[in-house]
Amino acid sequence: KLNIAVVVDSPEVGQNLHDHVLVRVSYKAPEAVTLHNLTRIDKASLAFIRSWVFGTGPMTVFPLEAGAFIRTKGDEFPSIQSHFLPALSTATLRFNPFKNNTNNISGFMANASVMRPFSRGFIKITGSSLKDPLRIIVNYLKDERDLNKLIEATDILRDVFSQKQFKNYKQEELSPGKNIKTRNELSEWVRGSAGTVHHLCGSCRMGIDLGSVVNPELQVRGVEGLRIADASVFPSITSGNTAAPSMMIGIKAAEFLMR
Repeated sequence: KLNIAVVVDSPEVGQNLHDHVLVRVSYKAPEAVTLHNLTRIDKASLAFIRSWVFGTGPMTVFPLEAGAFIRTKGDEFPSIQSHFLPALSTATLRFNPFKNNTNNISGFMANASVMRPFSRGFIKITGSSLKDPLRIIVNYLKDERDLNKLIEATDILRDVFSQKQFKNYKQEELSPGKNIKTRNELSEWVRGSAGTVHHLCGSCRMGIDLGSVVNPELQVRGVEGLRIADASVFPSITSGNTAAPSMMIGIKAAEFLMR
């Protein structure tokens, strides 16, 4: 189709792409109880210097200090991972401390991500040059079971934040928002709000069957001297963050090469 000579006919290359998918439940809160102040660049800079010089202060710890693995209905093992953040975001600094903008809201949030998603996508090339863009289709929520998990997880997080212990720290619900009540409304909100956890994997599946892209020693089937050592070889995604398993794959690759 693209006039590229075929070295090995391996139809599964680029297939089986999947990722953890998440939504966020967030609330407005009094500024004194969140990390909102630290998103101002002047205060963030001072906190960083304090942590670097004296080893004290809020920048000496990772902001996601609380989390949970949650079982939804019918689960034998947890299927949802959640992290609590005492801010709405730590990804954007407010450069003008006196200007109101979309980031100038004090609040907190918890995310919920599906640990074992059923939806699968693919990666395909669009041309014969390395400069040609890839076509990446993850197909988030294509399988309705993933959608149902996130709807139930949203209900669980809302229930957690409705407890009396949060009364003095919680103001209005920002997302999904107080007007999102019915299951249909939640379904539409999840479809419009769900996003990546940046744990993409699986597009070069490892396996013992001849249809797999790589064998259990990470060798690409049919290509001599070529191995793959990253999260793309995962047959299915891990029930948690992918960093440590990816490092393990790298260590095993090194062991194979040193034999």
